[in-house]
Amino acid sequence: MKRQLALMITCLVGANVGIADCLYGDCEQRLGIQTTGKSFFNAKETYVGDFTDGKKTGCATIRTDKSIYFGQVKDSKRDGLGTLLDINSGKVKEGRWKNNRFKETMTIDLDGLCPQVQP
Repeated sequence: MKRQLALMITCLVGANVGIADCLYGDCEQRLGIQTTGKSFFNAKETYVGDFTDGKKTGCATIRTDKSIYFGQVKDSKRDGLGTLLDINSGKVKEGRWKNNRFKETMTIDLDGLCPQVQP
């Protein structure tokens, strides 16, 4: 948890970034923070999580202006177990995802799902 907090504080110091810039960490093969947009505070999407071969694959927290997702991702899409909070409506979808689409409701244990990328 301390590692993730350090990552978030580091990126809050807030550089101006271009499209899909890696703000911190290793956005090719490990854990990193990547934003899409002009800056961290004006990002279309902020991704904090695992990368494999430059793709968002593993576990992550993904924040957009409309939602926050925490869970498993594959090839830059929600895929596996995860929870999505719709910021505007307050609705929560928790369960299994496939190719960015919600497939089925399930109660999941977030603590054990992705211990290296806790929200």
